[in-house]
Amino acid sequence: MNYFRYQEFQLRRVTICILVLVLAVSFVSAQDHSRVSISVVTDPRTNFPDESATTSRYIAAALSRLGRFNVVERENITGIMRELEVTLLSGLMTPETQMRSGAFLGAEYQLLGHVSSLEVQRVRPRQGRPYYRAVADAVYALINIETASYAGAIQVTGTGTSSEGRQEARMNALREISSKVTADIRRLFPLQDLSGAALHVTHIDGLHVFLSSGRDAGIDSGTVFRVVRPNEGIDPSLSGSVGRLVVTDVAATSARGRIVSGSLPGPGDVLIDDTDYSLRRAYFGLITMLPTTGGSSGVGGGFVGAFDHPLRPWFIGGRFETAFVDDLKFFMNLGADFGFKAAVITPRFKLRPSVGPFVTIATQSVPSSSIKVIKEDYPTPGDTATSVGLGFDASLGATFEVADNVELFGALSFRLAPSLNEWKVKENRNNSDSDSFTVDNDLLTVDSYREDPFRLVLGVLFRPF
Repeated sequence: MNYFRYQEFQLRRVTICILVLVLAVSFVSAQDHSRVSISVVTDPRTNFPDESATTSRYIAAALSRLGRFNVVERENITGIMRELEVTLLSGLMTPETQMRSGAFLGAEYQLLGHVSSLEVQRVRPRQGRPYYRAVADAVYALINIETASYAGAIQVTGTGTSSEGRQEARMNALREISSKVTADIRRLFPLQDLSGAALHVTHIDGLHVFLSSGRDAGIDSGTVFRVVRPNEGIDPSLSGSVGRLVVTDVAATSARGRIVSGSLPGPGDVLIDDTDYSLRRAYFGLITMLPTTGGSSGVGGGFVGAFDHPLRPWFIGGRFETAFVDDLKFFMNLGADFGFKAAVITPRFKLRPSVGPFVTIATQSVPSSSIKVIKEDYPTPGDTATSVGLGFDASLGATFEVADNVELFGALSFRLAPSLNEWKVKENRNNSDSDSFTVDNDLLTVDSYREDPFRLVLGVLFRPF
């Protein structure tokens, strides 16, 4: 008789625990049905329990900050779970109920994982201070609690360095693991609007794109999305990409963005997180210069580079140019560019007017026919003459995106080039000490250098960063 009373007492305790869990979960899930509930749990089968628990806390905090997940804190209900574990051991719950017991945590999904390896080494570089470098591996499994099936597997490696000590390097490696796991979770769960449908484009006004949800669905200003056009019956994440969009303005139930690469989307196109895209972009390119008038300079080439932000209308860059110039041994321009960019008609086509100064450096070997008077401090055959001048360039350029991170570039350039009338001569005489002096151009029979005022510049730009 006492045995049955004990069993009845245990059943009542379990019932109360379950009711408390259900009420707590109902309160959390009622806040926003559009958010996915997820529980981050540390797998006890690990040789690094403290590091695994710390990483789980980092992941839970990162998911909470995204604003699109209801993260269930399992540690707050540890005592109640112990009661459930006692019940499981006593056999009061069937295996089928045990498989679904995770649902009482209030989570639709459970992220179960641990740190599988961790090494910290002290690095002694040839130059600089010694520092510590930590490398950690972690394995996580995303489980659908309702169906008790795997929804995804995540395996990442994190590295961290610190000159302060081993512990700081270890924590930095764990933080990198949490960032990578959070990024993978974001890709596995595309944003949804408040109706539960996938986040999508509602309409377009010029180059502005309007979204089906906003802050209430976890969208923040600066969030980058990959725009895809789903085909019927195909997962949107596997469909063809239209372009990339950056959110610029956010309201409670709507948002507005701007296409930074690709083509304009259409209503119904789906938005998927693009955590790998960097808003701070740098590009470099190869250019060729074609003269349009009869100046002294000929065909040339060079390199250009710049830093620009997809949401900023301006950019700043630099360039190195060299060209084949009559009677000159060496010629180059070093310049800076300050310009603006604006998309026209389509995001793939952008106008890029720019202005900037440049420095011209030219050298020539003095020929024997160039000397009019032979005396001290006068150039002699074989001497090297160098001239430096400051000029100014203004160009009207444009780019067209032909592939992801690849653009064609063209510009019509007008420049006020230096005349290079003064040359610094470096003596190359074998029977005297090397000396240098400055002479005017009229001591040399070569014509004054005159760069073409108008040039056509063509090139290819790459954006690897």
